[in-house]
Amino acid sequence: ADDTYGLYETVEGKFYENAGTGYFYGIGTIYDEWLPSSVTEWGQIYNYTQQVVGSTYEITITGFKNEYASLQQFVIPEVINNIPVVEIKASAFNNKTSIIYVVIQDNSHLRTIGDYAFNGCKNMAHFSFGKIPNLTYLGNSAFSGCTLLNEDLKVPGTLSFCGQNVFNGTAITGIELNLSDDVDNNINLTNAFNACKKLVHAKITGHVDHMNYTFYNCTAL
Repeated sequence: ADDTYGLYETVEGKFYENAGTGYFYGIGTIYDEWLPSSVTEWGQIYNYTQQVVGSTYEITITGFKNEYASLQQFVIPEVINNIPVVEIKASAFNNKTSIIYVVIQDNSHLRTIGDYAFNGCKNMAHFSFGKIPNLTYLGNSAFSGCTLLNEDLKVPGTLSFCGQNVFNGTAITGIELNLSDDVDNNINLTNAFNACKKLVHAKITGHVDHMNYTFYNCTAL
């Protein structure tokens, strides 16, 4: 694992990841150790709205409850109260500089990461799209200004909308976008990877509407 930002430590022969509030198990294993002592499940730390779509209920996460606004690491759950979480609302975590680590729970129902959802989270070092199999909307500037986001990203090929400036100014090292050939999709990669100075490889396939300054100032590419 890349330890550029000091997230990894080995304790008693086991691999742990350390985001500043003690040791916890790594990706894909146990996250309950991250839960604040005042709650018993992840849904309790969020503000959210509930909507009816047809005959089913869905949940949109709109941000942290005030008392949890400074959390450093957290999980976006598959469900809250057994209702699928389908969206992270626009600006939900905008400029939350306390955030270091975000994990998407297995079997995620997320379809939308809204405009500016994690914009300006300048200390966020980890976010993975690997557990978001049905993502359709990736908003404008969703991760712009996440200057420590140091990942080799593979974005799901289910996108029908991708906004401009989406990873502008991040520290990502790679990007793979396997897009549909559907010309009705709205894929705007203007400034998408501008100033991603650690980006060393990129693969984009499928229909793209705009690619203005997409890789401008990517000095390692």
